[in-house]
Amino acid sequence: MRLNCARKQAGMTVTEVLVSAVILSLAMGTLVTGSIALQRSFAAATQFAIAQSSQARAIDYLTRDIRRSITMTSPGASGPISVTIPSYYASGLPRDPVRVYGNVSYGNDSITIDYKVEDGNLIREENGVRQVVADGISGCSVLLGEDGVATIKVSFTPQFRLPNSLIRQVASEMVATVVPNSFGN
Repeated sequence: MRLNCARKQAGMTVTEVLVSAVILSLAMGTLVTGSIALQRSFAAATQFAIAQSSQARAIDYLTRDIRRSITMTSPGASGPISVTIPSYYASGLPRDPVRVYGNVSYGNDSITIDYKVEDGNLIREENGVRQVVADGISGCSVLLGEDGVATIKVSFTPQFRLPNSLIRQVASEMVATVVPNSFGN
């Protein structure tokens, strides 16, 4: 007599394979979606940091020129800013300062520097030479208070790029205060 030893076959049924494939595809879809979101977040943070760096550079240029200015004109909340600074050089060589009645003087020559925002760029123009100081700027203003302190405001509007769209956020503003001609030129 022969014993009937039925061996169980190891393996998975078609239904089990399909269920595991669906679970695996859901997990992979979640991972891909998460990595895309992280990449977009990283790109947005990078754009924001670049814009803030540009904003800080604009503040640095403006405070330097206003600090050493002889005169300054600004229409207020918006518009071009014009500062007049002493000419520190004559024929390419630095001039020696002369103290006159407690003030430092570099002679009678002066240089006019104009700042204006055009197409999102802060332009600095000196002696007809235009230089882009910062890009991505949405506004720039200098207000001179009655106490003689100039308040500089530079703002930018971050732009985050998504596929087939552009999202604009609320403007970010950087403010600095400076006393014009505080170091005697």
